[in-house]
Amino acid sequence: MGTQLWNEYGVWLVNRVRLHKPGYSRLTSQLHNTIFKYVLDLDENRASDGIVLREEFYREKDIDAGVYDHRDDCSVLEMLVALAGRIDDEYIGDPGQSHPELIFWDMICNLGLDVFDDRHYEDDEVEYILDRWMDRKFKPDGSGSIFPINRIPRRDQRRIEIWSQMNEYLTEKGY
Repeated sequence: MGTQLWNEYGVWLVNRVRLHKPGYSRLTSQLHNTIFKYVLDLDENRASDGIVLREEFYREKDIDAGVYDHRDDCSVLEMLVALAGRIDDEYIGDPGQSHPELIFWDMICNLGLDVFDDRHYEDDEVEYILDRWMDRKFKPDGSGSIFPINRIPRRDQRRIEIWSQMNEYLTEKGY
């Protein structure tokens, strides 16, 4: 995918979660250009969900993926947008209404990335936070991850897949 199309796709992703918070273009750009890496095999499913969004973008734009797609890896933005959409569809969304921006922004805040608006941006610090999360160097209760648990978790959140972390998080939040 060429740079212009990749950037257009990034805007499309941001619009999927209706992230209309002005001043976060540098953060979303870094999320879009950071490869989502995973430690646990089952988290490959989260990457696959992100790639499905790319395929949906191609269909919407009537683009031949074989011609333009030269990126095999899922980006962090793709994964978070796909996960927010699935959570909203399966657990939160009211029939006929969709609010993936709520869970997307929760994940951003849970990582501590909400403080990095365009005026207070630090590339290295954002990279450090993302690497700490993806390398599972956060706390056993999930602090420092996208799904922290306030109570003492049943399981060490560093050792369970993102989907299971999400289930514990949503249960605690009452979804």
